[in-house]
Amino acid sequence: MLEVIEKVKRRFGDATSVLDACDREQRMSAGKRPTLLVYQVICTDQEAMSWSEEDLGNLRVALNALVRLFRL
Repeated sequence: MLEVIEKVKRRFGDATSVLDACDREQRMSAGKRPTLLVYQVICTDQEAMSWSEEDLGNLRVALNALVRLFRL
């Protein structure tokens, strides 16, 4: 059981690091931070269809980074 907990913590840490890197890379772009956009879509189930092009682009950057991390 402890191995599973450690694996989850490690994967969470990896995902957080990847999203932080996205925020740094996109810091000069218009729109909201990629991390905030991922949170809004995944955690609060917000509808993204009416978001600006900049926000959708930042969300795309973050989701692509997570896909690469998790090898989806």
